[in-house]
Amino acid sequence: MEQLLELLKSNFEGAEEIRQMLWRKAPKYGNDDPYVDEIAQWVADVMVQEGRKRKFWMGGTWRVLFVSVSGSQLFEGKYLGATPDGRKAGEPVSNGIAPVEGTQMNGLTAVLRSAAV
Repeated sequence: MEQLLELLKSNFEGAEEIRQMLWRKAPKYGNDDPYVDEIAQWVADVMVQEGRKRKFWMGGTWRVLFVSVSGSQLFEGKYLGATPDGRKAGEPVSNGIAPVEGTQMNGLTAVLRSAAV
């Protein structure tokens, strides 16, 4: 874990082989993998719980949605550091509930099954 944290801080500098291994072999969301889908569900639950704790400036509480405006994954990724799946800092993130581009390996049905969890 300590090595991974250092690689994330350095944006995988000097560790392209490890980054590629993470990108190619680490399990990815959107492939109907129960292990990964359970993690995605946990993240979504935490985001919703935390959102409900915040007050909206016009009243009421925040509502967390997992949608994105066309192209927002580019903007969001630009300001996000490297991630443990092998994504480098500044690269796009996923578009809404879709898998990150290039990580879908099991077709559209698998994506829909992951999103339906």
